[in-house]
Amino acid sequence: MSVTYIALDGDNVGKRLEYLCFTNDVSQLRNFSIAFSKKMNWLRDELVSRFNADVIIDGGDNLMISLTQPERMGEFLNTLSEVFSDFQTVGNTLSAGIGDSPRDAFIALNFAKSSGKDCIKIYGDYTDNGS
Repeated sequence: MSVTYIALDGDNVGKRLEYLCFTNDVSQLRNFSIAFSKKMNWLRDELVSRFNADVIIDGGDNLMISLTQPERMGEFLNTLSEVFSDFQTVGNTLSAGIGDSPRDAFIALNFAKSSGKDCIKIYGDYTDNGS
């Protein structure tokens, strides 16, 4: 049985939190943190309930899962931009990397983030197709 790993990371979330700390806007800081955490928790719960994902990392704006039936994931992953769309106005989106090991998924995630963020990359596919 093959296993696929998916690494997800919020884009620019740390920078947004830093900005809100610098401005001393406790209310916005709290609201952003709660709202983004709710989205990440929802995402984790969906992946576990719908795809029987095994959660490896779950913290802050980071999530890594493993799947034994990744073919069911494609359409769902493509909807993530819509799910996180309410954060796009402040530059907070979600990037993902997919691979056959945690390391491969992490490398693909880093390629996604260096390719402009808000996209999904598969390990070994290092072409820039504008997504």
